[in-house]
Amino acid sequence: MFAGLAWGAGYLDSIPNFEFLTVILFVGGFVLGPAWGALAGALGEFLYSAMNPYGSGLAVPLVLAAQTAGMACAGAAGGLVGRFTVHGQARRGVLVIAAGIAVTLVFDLMTNLASAVLFGPIVPMLLAGLPFAAIHVGTNAALFALVGVPLVAALERTRRSLTTPVAFGVLVVAGFLAAVAWPDAVAAQEPIDSVAAAASAGFAPIAPAETPSPAPPDSTDLVHGRRAPPPRWGDGPAALKRRSDGTAAVWLTREGAMTERFADDRGSAEPLSRFGLAGARLEVDWLGLPVAGSGAIGSGITRVPWSAVGSVDAPRLPVSAREAYRGEAGRVTLHPWTPIAGHPRVTAWAALGSPEHTHSGFFAAATAGPTSGAVAVEAQGLGSLEPLGPAGDHSIAFAGRHEVGGLVLDAAYRSTREAVEDETTRSESRSGESGRFGARVGTAGTTLGLVFERTDERLVGGDFQFATDLRQAAKSSRLRVDASRVVGGGDGWLAFTYGDESLESGGTVTFAPRHATLLWGAAGYARDLDSATRLDLGLGAGTAGGGGLDVAPSVMLERRLAPARRAWFGVARGLGARIGTQDADTLALTGRVDTPLIRSSTWLAGLGIEDRSAGEEDGGTVRGAWPRGERRMRAALYAGRSDPGLDLAREPFALDGATGLANVVAGEATEFVAVVVNLAVAPLRGVRAEVGGHALGRQVSPVLRPSDPDWRAHAELEAGHAFLSGDLDLRLGVTGELIGPRTGTPVGDLPTASRLGLFAAWMIDEFEVRVELRDFAGSNRFLPVEDSFGRLRRAEESRFVLEARWTLWD
Repeated sequence: MFAGLAWGAGYLDSIPNFEFLTVILFVGGFVLGPAWGALAGALGEFLYSAMNPYGSGLAVPLVLAAQTAGMACAGAAGGLVGRFTVHGQARRGVLVIAAGIAVTLVFDLMTNLASAVLFGPIVPMLLAGLPFAAIHVGTNAALFALVGVPLVAALERTRRSLTTPVAFGVLVVAGFLAAVAWPDAVAAQEPIDSVAAAASAGFAPIAPAETPSPAPPDSTDLVHGRRAPPPRWGDGPAALKRRSDGTAAVWLTREGAMTERFADDRGSAEPLSRFGLAGARLEVDWLGLPVAGSGAIGSGITRVPWSAVGSVDAPRLPVSAREAYRGEAGRVTLHPWTPIAGHPRVTAWAALGSPEHTHSGFFAAATAGPTSGAVAVEAQGLGSLEPLGPAGDHSIAFAGRHEVGGLVLDAAYRSTREAVEDETTRSESRSGESGRFGARVGTAGTTLGLVFERTDERLVGGDFQFATDLRQAAKSSRLRVDASRVVGGGDGWLAFTYGDESLESGGTVTFAPRHATLLWGAAGYARDLDSATRLDLGLGAGTAGGGGLDVAPSVMLERRLAPARRAWFGVARGLGARIGTQDADTLALTGRVDTPLIRSSTWLAGLGIEDRSAGEEDGGTVRGAWPRGERRMRAALYAGRSDPGLDLAREPFALDGATGLANVVAGEATEFVAVVVNLAVAPLRGVRAEVGGHALGRQVSPVLRPSDPDWRAHAELEAGHAFLSGDLDLRLGVTGELIGPRTGTPVGDLPTASRLGLFAAWMIDEFEVRVELRDFAGSNRFLPVEDSFGRLRRAEESRFVLEARWTLWD
């Protein structure tokens, strides 16, 4: 845990020679002792340096070794300080600060010496590093005084309560041997009855949490943490972990009827849309916050640490009736792993691959009495992959919840950074900050709620060789108040939303700050018509940017056909309104400008059905072979109309996209029909087959160039078996994908593409390893982008990926 915290904290450093790793790892050693402290220090520094998306330390092994050894010394020093008997807080504080200065000097000496040996000459290199070392020592002295001393005092009781490292190691070995020798004793334990409560008690920003059942008395019985019933229209943790979907973008492409633009996980070059509709019209919700804020170019899907996602609600209908000018084509909600009372959980993952692929992160969740919280950190680096070249990103997210009496408080925050460049001088970096605070209280049969949300998106990019650059900042604030009450046997609610958005731009596309105000009122009513049928009605109305009155209705009817089979039908209108960069005649204006918005409206009707076997309805399992006959299926048919038809930017760089938005092309309405099917079944014990895909038919205005696949299909075949009474789980499989042709692209028609991949995985308890060969046969599709020689580019993926993931409980 200390290694993971230090690893994540390393990405917070924006001032040279100012870092949090040393003090965190020193305190970790103080709590754990010299040996475990040294291990945590070495692991934390190695992960941060080797997996860094902005330059891996693996390129300079000698410097990496010196960094790892230096931080190991910091952890060991913390452990030695913990063993000293010092009377008085002042003396303990002086000792901690002195030790911090000493370990910083040792670290700088080792790393500077390694750099001097590699790049020489040694003495001048060491002398040149003295000023930076002095700054490093000074900042660390201040950090140890302001942070280290209070942490040491606060964790003193924790340090004393821990078992000695030797005894701890004996217990671990004894527990492993016991699990192997007497597996029946462990396997006989049944999942607790609180699965549904644990799955629904996450960090939902509005819905109150259900009361979780008591934690099991035996801490080894954590089955309820590995399996939980999936959402009514989505996937649970077992389904997510057992499939090869390694990113949110892949899941959305397969399950959400999405069309990703370039490659599966290319950040800002991936403005995801649904059913071939231009623009990011599908809202992706993570921790109660949209992954891309106001004015963001692209989807921001890489901001979601996929291994921290415990379940997914698939998109169905637009949600604009509830949320002002959001979710025009629906919403997908990504839920984190749920904290479990009495069992703090830390999941970490790390991946390496070719070319130059690194991917790492961790997720921690815990609950203590009425308070629960979670933190997620992830970093990713991609090598020179077409069409973008090197790319990297990292994200940090926090969420918390507190219940006292009838009051529920919850909050979330995320910070993300993305950087990309191509083979020329073009590069861009995107940063995003977003936060939310919510409160709910029940009084006199009525529940009152308040949610405040703030986002800040910034973009810097361009071709600096030719002095062409772009600098944009988009900010958004929203305040929502709502009330709900049981009326006539059903649930009624009212809500009001006020929002303010702004967009500033400089460089290539320059204009005065632009603002837009949102005003929205909504009401809804949901009631069970009988024991198997539920009707949900919603109606929203309001205005954006001083425009006319918009109205968005929503109707949803759900019916249970069998214990694990459900059907739904609905119709809804979704609205979109965003500040655009058109009207270049505002270049000379200053001050506040209330500009016309880029508006769109989508009517969408859908009919869906889902069916699961009893085991999958209960949550499935991430271990062992699938029993014969297990299945899960989701299918939906959609029909819709988007007006006006828009041809928004579809370029690999935000600079191109922002320039293109200055001349938005609007055409006649786009009408479309789409079908989405996904099926997983076990024809034999230990064999899982998944097939699925989506097809799209549409009528598009001739002035637009949609250039989307009309259809795509995917398949996965996996064989698995458990050995050693279930303690060792092995899996082998093959994946396939077929992507339809693209017509009418800027470079003409593109042919059908197909690709195959191979994978192997094994799991021991909570430690998992996966090896993939992507594009083993075939290749990803061509892109509507030409290189400097006029040749089409392919969206090539990493061909080899090795990933490890492990979970620590308690």
